Amino acid sequence: MLQGGGARAQGGDRGRSAPDERDPLDKGDAEGLIMASFIIMEPPEKAGTNPAERTLFVRDGFSLLAFILPFIWLLIHRLWFEAALVLAVAVALGFVGDYWNLGGAVAVLSLLVSILVALEASNWRVAALRRRGYVEKGVIEATDRAEAEIRYFAESGSSNDAPAVVPAAGKPVERRAMPTPPRPGGTVGLVGYPRGN
Repeated sequence: MLQGGGARAQGGDRGRSAPDERDPLDKGDAEGLIMASFIIMEPPEKAGTNPAERTLFVRDGFSLLAFILPFIWLLIHRLWFEAALVLAVAVALGFVGDYWNLGGAVAVLSLLVSILVALEASNWRVAALRRRGYVEKGVIEATDRAEAEIRYFAESGSSNDAPAVVPAAGKPVERRAMPTPPRPGGTVGLVGYPRGN
């Protein structure tokens, strides 16, 4: 109900926050609230190379470019088998649509294939990196890739400088980041998503 200029409205702002104590959403500072999960993939150790320079940060979640151009996205990320499969499905849908004159159904099925690729793109990329010997080191939430890199390397750098924890037995224990549980391979949908379904 709207408040007028009566005695009740002048009684104070019970339950309202003061104008300078506004929520960040009220100020329009919502840009820092959108966080994404980045999976950290470290390459296998090779002599003479710095693994930190080749560490990859794979954004987990829906990929807009993979939705718009699924075949091209898969080729860019060297997912040859998945690209061949998507191409075969697209060609098969085209033939089925022409043979049975099902243009509308084929368009809907093509859209569903694009949605599937967009949702599973990061999982397929992580699985391909694992096959190449990369190791999943953890998951970091950040607003973008640059912030994820800063957070990861700052944490890994600070853990090396921190003194080792000495338990009662007297043996030093090395501090390590808690690894994420391994993701099941070959899942469809959001089955292996760590935050739940």
